[in-house]
Amino acid sequence: MVANKVPLVLDGFSLSIEKVCKYVQGHYSRVELSPDAEKRIHLGRQVVDRYVKENIQSYGISTGVGAQKDYDIASEMSVFNRKLLIAHSTVVPGPLLSKNTVKGTLLIQLNLYATGRCGISWKLVQALLQRINDETLPDAVDGCSTGASDIVTLSQMALPFFGKSVTGKPPLNHPLLELSAKEGLSLMNSNSAGLSITTLSLHEARRIMMAFDFAGAMSLEAIRGQLKSYLPIVDKVHYQPAQKISASNIRKVLEGSILWQDGQAKFLQDPLSFRCIAQVHAAAWAAQTWTEDIVQTEINASVDNPLVDFNEDGEDAGSSCISHGNMEGSIVTVAVDALRNALVKCAWVSVERINKLQWPQFSGLPTGLSDASAEGGLVFLNLGTLASAYVMNCSILSQPVLQTYRGQISDGVEDVACGLPLAGQQLRDLLAETWKIVALEITTACWSFRRQNMKLNEIGQGCRALYVEILKEIELIYGYEGERLFDMTKILEIVKNFDYSALLQ
Repeated sequence: MVANKVPLVLDGFSLSIEKVCKYVQGHYSRVELSPDAEKRIHLGRQVVDRYVKENIQSYGISTGVGAQKDYDIASEMSVFNRKLLIAHSTVVPGPLLSKNTVKGTLLIQLNLYATGRCGISWKLVQALLQRINDETLPDAVDGCSTGASDIVTLSQMALPFFGKSVTGKPPLNHPLLELSAKEGLSLMNSNSAGLSITTLSLHEARRIMMAFDFAGAMSLEAIRGQLKSYLPIVDKVHYQPAQKISASNIRKVLEGSILWQDGQAKFLQDPLSFRCIAQVHAAAWAAQTWTEDIVQTEINASVDNPLVDFNEDGEDAGSSCISHGNMEGSIVTVAVDALRNALVKCAWVSVERINKLQWPQFSGLPTGLSDASAEGGLVFLNLGTLASAYVMNCSILSQPVLQTYRGQISDGVEDVACGLPLAGQQLRDLLAETWKIVALEITTACWSFRRQNMKLNEIGQGCRALYVEILKEIELIYGYEGERLFDMTKILEIVKNFDYSALLQ
């Protein structure tokens, strides 16, 4: 429970990845819109109302949408909007979006409306605020968007306004509405769902990058690595800011380790998987930062089509509705593609370290960190095999998404799509696999500490607390390999919940 909660105020311009994540985690008392946002919403609506009153031809206001854009709307507007959203909500059975993803989607969507550039009414905005604050959250099926706006997903989320839902169960305590011109289109015309999945995954990705740095540092400690490779001069002359992030993290974890003393390193030069941790991780840190910048911009962007342009002074002169393509999100997808590729490289190199820590020629210890017998140790427990299986899954999940769409839907009108929701889903699923690999590397390093009877004051100060926690679980199996089942559930939980940010950046 978060004490002393304050409202989250949306203004259409300053929503951040951190705010989205804190909102879904329950850090805010409620969601509100700023006074300026309310003013802009009224101004945007005045433009749409003028188009309707003066019968000005405009896409999605006086006409159908997509392939049916050349037909005028014949039925009463509220009837058309209702039919539009229900028709676009076709349900193919599948898993539902998580509650947190739905909450993030609704928040990003509301922030879009706060720009006033969608032209929806204040009445609709109030209804959207009511359901987000009451947490009467709609359901939607995962995986049904190409990324040319999350049309099906967002239409499904609008169904409760008509007393319907994708599960077939009547929604409880949800406001019912009749929608005005353009509002049906605006409710389904953004990438809010794909951005929600991606935003929440990015927050997780930053944590896992800190965990990768942590795991790499602990493996250096376990193999008695050559820490001169991580002296600041090495980063200074390479001029890569992201490398400095990773190397600095490694130094913080290993501060106070006896490895910094002369003569403690086992080799003059370590294998590349130990010597190049900061260089490999730099690619992921750079991709992480780049992707965060792009997503942060996108969750504050006006993407609803048509765009409502208006004068802040309320004058009609120059106000108009403009057809555009801002909903095309290839810039986000290519960044997420890059991040997934960089993360899987970190995972592969982590697996290399897991294996080398178990090989006598590198560890100086019996095979698999055993007691030099045919039974026992990590080879006997198959940790290397497990890590290899998970990294194979990661490799599949890292495949680029941007070039997967070759569609010609809506009579060839919607012939471009970015695949952002899929890229976000793949990132989400890849992170689940990489946590397992990080946990296996940290477990291997801790097992090595135990096998070498290393004293707590000999290892880096940064990894001592985590080692103490993991050691409790290792002691349950150490010496009983093959007699007791090694269940790593608790270790994975410890690794995922450890507060890396208290020490690292």
